[in-house]
Amino acid sequence: MGRRMSKQRKAEHLAGSPLFHVALRLLAVMFLVGSLAIAGFTIPKTLREIRGADHWPTTTGRITKSSTGRYVDSDSLNDVWLVQYVYAVEGQRYTHDRYSGPLNTPDDPLDTYPRGEDVEVRYDPDHPQRAFIGPGPTWVNVLVWAWVVVAGPAVGVFCWKLSRDIAKAHAGGT
Repeated sequence: MGRRMSKQRKAEHLAGSPLFHVALRLLAVMFLVGSLAIAGFTIPKTLREIRGADHWPTTTGRITKSSTGRYVDSDSLNDVWLVQYVYAVEGQRYTHDRYSGPLNTPDDPLDTYPRGEDVEVRYDPDHPQRAFIGPGPTWVNVLVWAWVVVAGPAVGVFCWKLSRDIAKAHAGGT
């Protein structure tokens, strides 16, 4: 029991530390600003593509590179696709590598998009350099980013309030 009190005293001492409050508030701001910034950059693009995917014009492109690769993220090994293609809009040639669709497909890109194969490319008529191949983005993409928009600020607000409540409790207890 004495050991438990020791840990409790250490926690109380840490909670009263100005450095703890600064760190907690910094964490709160990072979650708030970070999640909103991420959402601000990605949600409009995804929504634009969802709305435009069915209405954007198409052109025929050609696969110039099709391969798989691996990278380590945190502690996991991930497979990635690299499918590069060229296409032309009004005589202007573009090179792109954006695939839009499910990434957990069992198909191998080497089979689905072999080098030299013609492919349908959807492009933004106002900005033809924005294009993709594949079935296009889905509302699942928006839901994932909406979760970032909701969860990030919620964690930020929680950290901010926790810092405030601990400061009040510590001020009242001493």
